[in-house]
Amino acid sequence: MKFARLPKDTPALWLSWLSLGVILLLLGLLAVLALRDLGRGSDVEQQTLREKGSVLIRALESGTRAGMGMRMHHAQLQTLLEEMAWQPGVLYFAVINEQGTIIAHSDPDRSGKTLYDAQEIRGLNVDDEASWRRTVFTDASGEAIPALEIYRHFKPQLPAMGMGHRGHGAMARQGRSEPALLGQALEIFVALDARALDAAQEKERRNALGVFLALGAVLLAAVLAMFWVRRYQRSQALLQDARTVSAEIINNLPVGLIFTDKGNTISVVNPTAAQLLKLNRDTVIGQPAEQCLPASWLGPMVNCRTGGTVLDDPQRLAREEGEALFLSVSMASIVNQQRQFLGTVIIVSDKTELYQLHETIRRKEKLAALGQLAAGVAHEIRNPLSSIKGLAKYFAERAPMEGENWQLAQVMAKEADRLNRVVSELLELVRPTRLALQEIDLNQVVEHSLQLVRQDALTREISLQFTVNPALCRVSADPDRLTQVLLNLYLNAIHAIGQQGSIVVAIARHGDSMLRITVRDSGHGIPSGQLAEIFTPYFTTRADGTGLGLAVVQNIIEQHGGKISVESEPDRGTCFTLELPLQPSLKDNCDDDL
Repeated sequence: MKFARLPKDTPALWLSWLSLGVILLLLGLLAVLALRDLGRGSDVEQQTLREKGSVLIRALESGTRAGMGMRMHHAQLQTLLEEMAWQPGVLYFAVINEQGTIIAHSDPDRSGKTLYDAQEIRGLNVDDEASWRRTVFTDASGEAIPALEIYRHFKPQLPAMGMGHRGHGAMARQGRSEPALLGQALEIFVALDARALDAAQEKERRNALGVFLALGAVLLAAVLAMFWVRRYQRSQALLQDARTVSAEIINNLPVGLIFTDKGNTISVVNPTAAQLLKLNRDTVIGQPAEQCLPASWLGPMVNCRTGGTVLDDPQRLAREEGEALFLSVSMASIVNQQRQFLGTVIIVSDKTELYQLHETIRRKEKLAALGQLAAGVAHEIRNPLSSIKGLAKYFAERAPMEGENWQLAQVMAKEADRLNRVVSELLELVRPTRLALQEIDLNQVVEHSLQLVRQDALTREISLQFTVNPALCRVSADPDRLTQVLLNLYLNAIHAIGQQGSIVVAIARHGDSMLRITVRDSGHGIPSGQLAEIFTPYFTTRADGTGLGLAVVQNIIEQHGGKISVESEPDRGTCFTLELPLQPSLKDNCDDDL
């Protein structure tokens, strides 16, 4: 059973959601605790005021015991209320009857007035237990003061029975006209200053608001953090995808790509560039460009740092194995939005095949023009040559042997033959070569061609070296034309050596579809400035050469579907390389280890 692989960021995603859940749980717990504690301080303050009011009421009732013992009446209760009103935080005391009339008040001016009407008193449900309510007290200056009003039935504490009778008797004997307080249903009200309570409640509300704002800020911060974490993760994922796509594009580009940073240090080299420049990608990264790139590139790179660009600059790059690459190099600077220089990008394209194709086309155009000229004048030249040669023989037959006239006639005939040979080679160069293809063994062709020049080589003390390759497969080619090609190369090598040297011929398998023949000599070599011209018709460095030999060789090899190349260094010899294609039907007969 196969399980789908989780994305790499799945653990981080689960951890972020778990962290957010824990934060929300803690915030909820803190909110519950804040709500539970909200009003706790004000409740304590309010309970304190209520107990204070109850204590004051009981103290007042206790004070009536002595008052009753002294035949207490309205004036005495009034005096008692006024004295107790001086307690801190007490706004007023009031004793009223069932109709709401004030019997006694801490403010003497309020006595006899109505505190509450009968209906309001019934709505208060006054009973023996102390009750309370919030109200507003207006003092003498007109200031509205928040108050907590505690009220219940007023129950004066009477003295002992005997004392009571004596008291009543004394009151009767005194003949007081003030109403007695005994026998009436009275209610007592105590108003306490609630400004401290309101301040405590306001402080609690502010604290609660601060707590909830802090919790909200924490929650918002957690949500924003989660949002930015997710956004960061998405950005990282997109960045990673972009890097992967960019890396794949860079690594699979058919052109070479090199990037150097603002310190001119190589930071990116794709495989194509590494292959073209023979660079090791593992070691070249981080190295200065001056140490890794061709010297001819450094000047344009400096110009790019100042905003310049290079487009399709042709470059010839010589390799150690002698092959030359023709490259197209483009360079441009990379800047950010602030126009700050970030580095240089170099794009390298291999134009070798295109260059070779252009050279082939150019050469064929020259041959075509030369062919039109040769076809037009060959007939006109050969007819006079025949007449000149005939006249030379005529004069040679009539002149004394070895005489001056005879020698001149011989020179005329020889020059006519040379000119006829030049015309023949020219016609052979410009006319399509007719090949007689057959399956041949290149070992035999090489041995036969070497046998033709062996005597000449021996007289010059030039050794001919060739090792037969018995595992070599047969190829489809024209043996006579190949012999002509090899003879031409041997004769050029003998002329370049002069005296005492060597000519080494080798045949080997090259790749899956080619056979390679190399002809290496120890002659004086070819100057580098002439290498590109040696296959051009009529280019020669020999006084007696026609300049058509190598052009004919190249034409024959190309007619076989192959190619010819040359490597040479002055005073170190020259090596011509011939590559011939293998026919698919003959590949099975080849040894793959060659």
